Amino acid sequence: MPLILAGMKLTPARLNNISPGWRTEVTVDQPNTANNNTPLFNVTELVMAVDSGTVYRFHLYLKYTATIVANFRMGLTGPSGASLNDWMFFATNPTSGQPSGGAVSGLNAKGTGTPAVFVGIGTITTGGSSGNIQVQAAKNTAEASTLTIVKGSYMELEEIV
Repeated sequence: MPLILAGMKLTPARLNNISPGWRTEVTVDQPNTANNNTPLFNVTELVMAVDSGTVYRFHLYLKYTATIVANFRMGLTGPSGASLNDWMFFATNPTSGQPSGGAVSGLNAKGTGTPAVFVGIGTITTGGSSGNIQVQAAKNTAEASTLTIVKGSYMELEEIV
């Protein structure tokens, strides 16, 4: 848990990180029924406010269902200048190896037709802008099927002092 020190500016992101708000969870299944469509969509409950010029510890647990044909991919969006560092993602059915390093946009895993899990850890560094860190998901291959982010998926951010 981050410290609040004398002279520190209290912001919504900092207050969220010292209260139970540092974790956000999917409370009801979030289906994406867009047929034959692969653009990333925002997972509406997996979004958190972040401050500018701050480093956060990041943990993501995504449970999803996707068909074997459609598969699954995920990404993260954040404020201008934000970067994900020292990270690694694990999937129950990776399409190839376990990705780590570099940019996070369109990391892929296989669909199984039954719930599968995608887990990520790392640090997020924000640049000169505050804003939101948002999880995104999509089908990796266009198909007339539903991709669902399953209830219980979560994202945790913790400010590193």
